[in-house]
Amino acid sequence: MAIAQRLVRRLCNECKKEVKPPEKVIEMIEKELANVPQESLKAYKIQKPFKLYQSSGCRFCNNKGTKGRIAIYEMLYMTKELERIVIEEPTETNIIKEAERQKMVSMTDF
Repeated sequence: MAIAQRLVRRLCNECKKEVKPPEKVIEMIEKELANVPQESLKAYKIQKPFKLYQSSGCRFCNNKGTKGRIAIYEMLYMTKELERIVIEEPTETNIIKEAERQKMVSMTDF
């Protein structure tokens, strides 16, 4: 299995507020979610209307708007097909096709 990880800042729970996303942002979200398998969207309960949050900073987060971090991951399982690709034709295109076949949810998807 191959795993990639990124740490992202977590919004401060004390000062975060729900904001109405601009139409352009909604379009960008919809475009990205179009590539995500339906079962993943259901599993993560992603549906319209999308909720976005913004934090302004407070005494609990030292006016940064964030407090702590959270890890996000993506995983690609080593299958016989992926093993064959890595040995015979290790191109980015072939690996992406195998990831799609596995219905991998990437970090850019979420």
